[in-house]
Amino acid sequence: MKLLDGETYRFPLTMMENNIPMKNIPILFLFFHEKDYEEDSSHQQAAIQLVKFANQKKRYPMITWNKQEHLDNRIQEYTINPTLMTARRLSHEVFFSISRKPKQPFLSNYAYAFFQMSSNYLGKVDHFIQMNDILFPDKEQLIIYEWNNTWSDYFHYGRQHRGAFIWTIYDPKRNKFTVINASIL
Repeated sequence: MKLLDGETYRFPLTMMENNIPMKNIPILFLFFHEKDYEEDSSHQQAAIQLVKFANQKKRYPMITWNKQEHLDNRIQEYTINPTLMTARRLSHEVFFSISRKPKQPFLSNYAYAFFQMSSNYLGKVDHFIQMNDILFPDKEQLIIYEWNNTWSDYFHYGRQHRGAFIWTIYDPKRNKFTVINASIL
């Protein structure tokens, strides 16, 4: 599994070029090439790569207090416990659904993350549909997993507030994983 650096880092700009607002969106998109797809195992590795990516981005000293009440300068990494990982497979109809009853949550946690996790995000239903049409031109063939969020402390703050979600989506035609993480305080 190889991170597609260019696509990952350019993603917000690509969406803005398509007039899809990306400012204040509480969702992270990572893209990986996977030529040796092994179903559940590959999805689990893709999910783990999200936390490893976060650890790489976090390689800076953090100031923390130790028990002697003085500053301790150290690098902290998010932990990963694969034995705690569970996932459920979702159909593309459920994952991309924008259905909801009045004053009820969205059927899809992905739609909830897009529309309701940030009060400052300006995206509309049309943006959600357009973005997903760009990302996933052949939705019917996608293999989509929604993961629990208790296997890494990376998700801790999101769990305590408005939610923490992670999805791994495999496109067999393109040998490509899209890992989506939504988390906000």
